[in-house]
Amino acid sequence: MPVTEVDRSIHTSHRWPKFLPDGRHFIYLAVNHRRDASQDGVYLSSVDRKENKRLVSSHADAAYASGYLFFLLNDALMAQPFDLERGELQGDQRATVERVVYDPTIWKAVFDVSNRGVMAYQMGGYVRGSRFRWFDRSGNPLGTVGEPGFHSAQVLSHDGQKLLAGRVTQFGHYSDLWVYDLPRGVGTRITFDDNDVSSGIWSHDDTRILISAKGQGHYNVYELDASGAGSRRLILDIGVDIGPIDVSPDGHYLLASGPEQGRGQLWVYSIGGNSRSYPLVERGAPKEGQFSPDGRWVAYTSNESGRNEVYVIPFRPPSKPRRPAGPDLHGKWQISASGGQRPKWCRNGKELFYVTPDNTLMSVSVVRGDSEFRVEAPRPLFHSGPISPMPNAPALFYDVSRDGSRFILDVDTPPERTAPITLVENWPSDFKR
Repeated sequence: MPVTEVDRSIHTSHRWPKFLPDGRHFIYLAVNHRRDASQDGVYLSSVDRKENKRLVSSHADAAYASGYLFFLLNDALMAQPFDLERGELQGDQRATVERVVYDPTIWKAVFDVSNRGVMAYQMGGYVRGSRFRWFDRSGNPLGTVGEPGFHSAQVLSHDGQKLLAGRVTQFGHYSDLWVYDLPRGVGTRITFDDNDVSSGIWSHDDTRILISAKGQGHYNVYELDASGAGSRRLILDIGVDIGPIDVSPDGHYLLASGPEQGRGQLWVYSIGGNSRSYPLVERGAPKEGQFSPDGRWVAYTSNESGRNEVYVIPFRPPSKPRRPAGPDLHGKWQISASGGQRPKWCRNGKELFYVTPDNTLMSVSVVRGDSEFRVEAPRPLFHSGPISPMPNAPALFYDVSRDGSRFILDVDTPPERTAPITLVENWPSDFKR
């Protein structure tokens, strides 16, 4: 059963709980992704929910050991005497370590302490996040876009002149959407509210952005001008959470993530006029779909075989006659050979890209005609990131230029400096001096 309840007027998340020695009380971090962080801090509560109070203002997790509460204040790891019986801090705060490594995306500092007198920490500063970088087909770096920071799914416009991406403007807050003018090297923020808008997609003509934002208690699909001017306009409300994935080249159909209803997680919706819809496929857990440049095919990821693989099926709009068995009856091709995610079409439709479980970027040549669809064997281009130990872990985000010669990836930014984990024995003796 829940032992805390998030007060949405001041917080958006409770995290990093740790029991105190009595086994009944615990400390945790309460934070607000939105603009007001005045009530963020380390809180004391109990499993019977009879107590809940803030102990100290902080933006990171805390730990208790041997009569002291350890917490982060600005960049320093602080310690202050803590009375377990009264549940109160006492005496003065004292700095133990200056500038411990801190990840603002999860409100976590790299340290821990024990009742046996051992302290562990890593010296450093804020985790710097990632940066958008261009690579050629061999994996050679070609340049960067924007500043280092905390980003999410980047999408190139159809004309290749702009980049849309989520970006955390201020540590601890939700993401906002930014549009980068690639020839000029200028980024413009286009969303300014308290909702988490971490991703969006371009309209078929690149003049508008489609996003998922909360309205009436659930997430709907809205559109806004690509310049950020004006207000957003509701495009689709189905009564439950929905997120845009891609728009058909003619602008008539939306591929979106929606409710499973036992029939899949990718749905096709008509944009405007009527609300006809159908699931893209009838089985598995499809995701990450994209229309081909000519609008005749859809590439997507599914785990129906037990692991993520990339598939292609013909696209049959709701307005055209369909057989009762659905689009699967009209052919389906498995593109990846040993696992794959994040399919992307080259703008000429003759090549399809995806990422393997070990984050190798793959290329597949495509031959398609009026009555055939044929693919050649996948070819590796270059390794693009760290290997995940999870079999169905999210792959690295990327996008491809119009001619397929360059790729833009969101890659980790090297830290300002690295340091080993430091162990301190008998730390209580230092406090007696």
